[in-house]
Amino acid sequence: LLVDKLRFKNELYLRAHPELKEMLNDFVKECFEKRPASSDITAFAIEYFSDLKKQYHPSNKQAE
Repeated sequence: LLVDKLRFKNELYLRAHPELKEMLNDFVKECFEKRPASSDITAFAIEYFSDLKKQYHPSNKQAE
């Protein structure tokens, strides 16, 4: 019952934020294309979403 409620709440959230589903789909697609090693998947995710953040929020770029 608790799992069903959580699933329902998550579904409502995804419906309210379709961009999240698109971002996750794009990330998974990129994983399949690049095939990072399982030991590097966290680093790959950090780099992927950092690049995405820079793309959408250029003023938030950190010094490299």
